[in-house]
Formats: sequence, structure tokens, C-alpha cells
Amino acid sequence: MKLSKSLRWLVVVIIIIAGVGLAGKRYYDLNQVDQHPVREKMFSQGQWVKTDSVNFKVLTTKTTQSGNERQVAVVMKIQQLKPSHYGNKRGNYNITHGMWLNIPYGYSNMSIPMRHLDGRPFTQKEVEDPTEKSAQFYFTTRADDYRNRTAAARLSILIPENEQFAKFTKYSMPLES
Repeated sequence: MKLSKSLRWLVVVIIIIAGVGLAGKRYYDLNQVDQHPVREKMFSQGQWVKTDSVNFKVLTTKTTQSGNERQVAVVMKIQQLKPSHYGNKRGNYNITHGMWLNIPYGYSNMSIPMRHLDGRPFTQKEVEDPTEKSAQFYFTTRADDYRNRTAAARLSILIPENEQFAKFTKYSMPLES
């Protein structure tokens, strides 16, 4: 049984339309990205922030200046309940990898490793321990950047909401000058 020429062309066109339709659907599915993957939540000093993976509150902040460097010391109570994939590293318990001094239109360094109140660094075992602990964090930035910022400086902590790193919550606390 021979198909007529017009019937063959009709089958070819239907196959092409189906292929383009499937390719379009696949493109749409792959490029479905939330317009706002980072949601910011403000908190204040002394307020507990509770998430599935970590609970924390900022007890004190202190800013000092030495030459053209501004230092910010932060003391927090922290309870790491489970890894939170900080710094986009799966299974990472170290909140320091998701914490920074946020200077609008300026640069800052991430904190040095988490330290005890007496200045000793936490061991990996202590970082992973789910008991509540007090910790110090230190940040530095150029004093010129700090002075010329266009908005209040903030302590920011970025916590992934899932293992796909598609959504994050950035907890931010404004700092006093």
C-alpha cells in the first residue's frame, strides 16, 4: 500500500510540529527559575532566628577602626541542628561559610573561623555539636567603603532552603555605625 505524496507530507509536518512542541516544553521546563531565589528577612539584635537547620541570635556587635580598616566583631548564640549546606557545600555545618558583612556598594571579607569567647577556634566536632554555644565572628572592610556606603551596613547570613540550591533565605541585621 502506497501513501500518497500529500499524506506523506502531512505525516512529516505532524512529526516536525510534535518535535518542536516537545522541544519547546522541555526548554520551558528547564528554564523555570524563580524570579526571586533569595528572600531577605530582617532580624534585630537579641532576637532568636529559628530555621530547620540552625537557631541563632546576635548578642553584641562592636565596630572599631585601625588605619584604613574597619573591623566588626559579632558575638552570637548559635545552635547548629543539622548541616545547612553553607557556601553551597553539601553537608556543611560551618555557618561562617554563609555569613558576611554586607556593605552596600563596598567590599568586605568573610569572617575568620568561628571562635570561642576566649579566642580559641572551634574544632569541626564542636561546630557540628547541636548544643547551644556562644561564638565570636570577625569581619574586616576598608574604612573608606564603610564610611561611603549608601545604606546601613548589615550582618548577613545566607541559608539554603534545599539541596538544589534554588532558594535561599538571607537573614540580615542592620549594624549601628
